[in-house]
Amino acid sequence: MNGGPIGGLKQDGRWKIDARFNKPELLRRCEKIDEYRDRISTSNRDGLDLISSLDIARTFFVLDPPYFEKGRMVYLNALNKDYHAALADRLKAMSDAAWVLTYDDCPEIRALYADWANVKPFGLRYAAAIRRTGKEVFISPKWLRLPTRQSSAAIVW
Repeated sequence: MNGGPIGGLKQDGRWKIDARFNKPELLRRCEKIDEYRDRISTSNRDGLDLISSLDIARTFFVLDPPYFEKGRMVYLNALNKDYHAALADRLKAMSDAAWVLTYDDCPEIRALYADWANVKPFGLRYAAAIRRTGKEVFISPKWLRLPTRQSSAAIVW
């Protein structure tokens, strides 16, 4: 409740805001995103509505719905079990669509995707208040080849 930016609002603390990231690497990533800016869009729309509006044959999309288990504690717009199931059913019906999805790692989500999608667990390092590694899953269609490794310090793959 008493949180604020690292280094304080006036940046007069021991550590400054840039202590949390590697400036050259962040710049490199931003420049890479800039190369593709005309092909990238973001949305805060409802996932099912968004999917219905996409040209599935020409679009790779990423969905990051609210957590299943702790959604009501973390989000103003938590989703109910029926919505999570409807999202899984919609994605399952789109056999040729290119998509990825991230969720909190819990038995209910694993069960929704277990038989027909890749479900890859990963740890996500958090440093706010208490350092910990959150357990999440990266979900994709079975036909989509995933990298076997990655280089982010914040993700344990």
